[in-house]
Amino acid sequence: MRTVILCAAVCLFLPAAFASAQPAGTRIDFAPPDGEWDATYDGAAWNPPITRMPPVGTVVDADGDGVVDAVLIDRNGNGVADAVADVETGAVLMELEEPAGAGEVGPRAGTRIDFAPPDGEWDATYDGAAWNPPITRMPPVGTVVDADGDGVVDAVLIDRNGNGVADAVADAETGAVLMELEEPAGAGGPPDGAPPVGTRLDLGPNPDGEWDTTWDGARWNPPLQGMPPAGTLADLDGDGVPDAVLVDQDGDGVADGVDVGMDGSVDQQL
Repeated sequence: MRTVILCAAVCLFLPAAFASAQPAGTRIDFAPPDGEWDATYDGAAWNPPITRMPPVGTVVDADGDGVVDAVLIDRNGNGVADAVADVETGAVLMELEEPAGAGEVGPRAGTRIDFAPPDGEWDATYDGAAWNPPITRMPPVGTVVDADGDGVVDAVLIDRNGNGVADAVADAETGAVLMELEEPAGAGGPPDGAPPVGTRLDLGPNPDGEWDTTWDGARWNPPLQGMPPAGTLADLDGDGVPDAVLVDQDGDGVADGVDVGMDGSVDQQL
């Protein structure tokens, strides 16, 4: 039986010319395993098709009995599966050839992020090849990460050089830097006069206690349709408490200053 298991795990990643050697009914559960089989070999092809190297930790049911027989492992520590191991003994059953460019890999499949300021709802999940839904910008500082899909925050994006752009991932408990992040081209701080990332506005002239838009470091989301009116409240640190108010100094009906601290003094001109 071990010979059959070995072939099933091995043939899983051989070129198509060798696919016929793989027993029909072999199933895989992509990492992090959730107990649901993601693809099954029908004797000719994977259903649904496998278009990428399965991530480290993917498990294999080689004989269709519902019991895990093997697991994909990473022996050189670059985050890419490079061997198949017996799930019970840990013995390496086969070496795997890493895809071209291996070593520059994304986060673990199943990783989830909650954009800053976190609201307890996961905004995107990494499926092993891409973020779903797609992430089109660097997540803002303070974005939290669930690295293993268990619903618990494991890490947070931080800004070490103080320019308002996330440049590292830190352990949520210890603060230790887990990974350096490459800042996008042109990064070096928010636009001139921009508020802190995560700033929220409750639009005036009569704020209703609901935050209408949030600054993500590059733009307001949802977009503003012009200069907010005087009386608009601002939460500058994402704690839910207004810290500033937009004021109209010359009485023309247009906001032209910001009173930070809401003490009656104008701290910034607009």
